[in-house]
Amino acid sequence: MGYRCRTCGVWHDERPTCFVSELPAVLAALSQEEFAARVKRSSDQCVLDGEHFFILGNLDVRTRGTDEFMRWTVWTTLSRANFERASELWNAAGRESEPPYFGWLSNQIPGFPPSVNIKALVHTQPVGTRPQIEIIEPGHQLGIEQKVGITAERADELIHVALHGAGEPGVAAGAVAFRRRTLLAHSLVANLVGILVGVGVAWALHPKAGPFGSLVNVGELVFGGIVGLILSGFYTASLCIRKK
Repeated sequence: MGYRCRTCGVWHDERPTCFVSELPAVLAALSQEEFAARVKRSSDQCVLDGEHFFILGNLDVRTRGTDEFMRWTVWTTLSRANFERASELWNAAGRESEPPYFGWLSNQIPGFPPSVNIKALVHTQPVGTRPQIEIIEPGHQLGIEQKVGITAERADELIHVALHGAGEPGVAAGAVAFRRRTLLAHSLVANLVGILVGVGVAWALHPKAGPFGSLVNVGELVFGGIVGLILSGFYTASLCIRKK
């Protein structure tokens, strides 16, 4: 079924919801000669220098209120012991009862803050099915959205970024929106501080009236609001500069 991107308006013959990373990100910088000499790889397993072990799995994020989900088929590290254990059980019936393996995610997921080397669990699935990857990095947006799900609008944003590579490197529209909400919260706090400063000045000018008695002076309230706006402007600008 055809699909028109809500973000940029481009028409696609299908609505893609599954994306595959061919290799772990760390291998991208290798030359062809280095790759041939240092990497051993099958369709779902990869070893670098005989000591760094990777497995391919599915990282799913469901769309709330639907049966749909976004899927990134990506690589994660495993310890040597867990890699060898997974290989041993590759064709073993009942292998899905295996406890999850710890790993470090080894690809950037478009539309999220940097995701290479964030904590993950690899859940073994029945024979013939790739493992499921669960993000357990505390506070990471990818892990949060994997747990609670995403809206259809957010799914469209992620599809847009995956297809067109738009937005800041490693940060898609959803992450930018998350940042904007944070900046708004800081701005509101700065405004409140400014108003309190204005009230404090009013109190200093009229100590006998007390802090609440001075509130009748409209000019002092206006002063507090102006101070708040100036503070929030400077503070928000400084946050934006640090985020670049």
